[in-house]
Amino acid sequence: MMDKLSEKGTILSNISESIFQKIKEKHQASGAEDGREEKRSTGAVIAERILRTVNDGHLSSVEETEKFLQKRAAVEDEPLRIISKARLSRENGVLIDYCNIQMVCFGDYRTASCCVLYLHGGGYVEEINPFHLDFCANLAERIEGLVLVPIYPLAPNHTWKETYEILTELYWEILKEKQGSLTIMGDSAGGGLAIAFCQYLKTIYLAQPDHLIGLSPWVDVCMEDTDYEPYRPLDPMLDVSGLQTYGKAWAGDLDVRDPKISPAFGDNRGLPKTLLFTGTREILYPDICKFYEKMKRDGCEAELVIGEGMNHVYPLYGLPESKEAVARIVQEIKS
Repeated sequence: MMDKLSEKGTILSNISESIFQKIKEKHQASGAEDGREEKRSTGAVIAERILRTVNDGHLSSVEETEKFLQKRAAVEDEPLRIISKARLSRENGVLIDYCNIQMVCFGDYRTASCCVLYLHGGGYVEEINPFHLDFCANLAERIEGLVLVPIYPLAPNHTWKETYEILTELYWEILKEKQGSLTIMGDSAGGGLAIAFCQYLKTIYLAQPDHLIGLSPWVDVCMEDTDYEPYRPLDPMLDVSGLQTYGKAWAGDLDVRDPKISPAFGDNRGLPKTLLFTGTREILYPDICKFYEKMKRDGCEAELVIGEGMNHVYPLYGLPESKEAVARIVQEIKS
């Protein structure tokens, strides 16, 4: 699936809206399935169609997800084939071994003015993909900083515990050697992990980063307290039963409501300045909005950017709306 998505994503990133001028009128003021009028670029409309096309349905039911998990279990511990030296050299990145994992590093540590620890998404099951790599390479260049991307252990062969141990050691080393500000950032499951890890830092008495950024963060892995039905037909990527199955595999013996798994149930007091992004056409949208409100009640300095008509993790896709989101992210990191 990711190979297909990468290939089509490359085409998508070069879309010129003028090419689609003839069909643009059909989409203007057409509104979403929920009756709201949505203002989104033609590229965003095309992106959603591509996402629906490449979706193989492995999150559509518990049975399909369990089949996918069995396939992932057979290959999850193999070295990542998508990360080649040629690709990384083109994008100014290097691949290193650290804490018994691989880590992709973008930017020049000798001149970096800030550091970002980026945690990739994929439901804690699916490996990092080219969209993540392209985004992080671009981000490192834009912030004139260092972006560190750990390839952390994934379910079903691994659970949260190994990753927390690795991140704790890595974070401690970053604190000792960082230059300038430090940001913890992630998308989807990685966004939820970024938030949960910041909550966890309080329990082990380590300093918070300067900034926390979540792109469509998966904050409620339990997914039992929200009515997702209005968003299911809008989301071309995610579905509830499949995500719940992913979440249970990641949690292992831990309750999925534990804050280390679902930060929606955690204590946000004392967390760093937080920037959240979500799209109105994703299943996670209502949970992210609820979490933002909880952060505000907990006294956090938080901002929520809502991408009207946007899909899950839309800042990663190179759309006009994505570029606006990236500009806001760069501003936040460099502030």
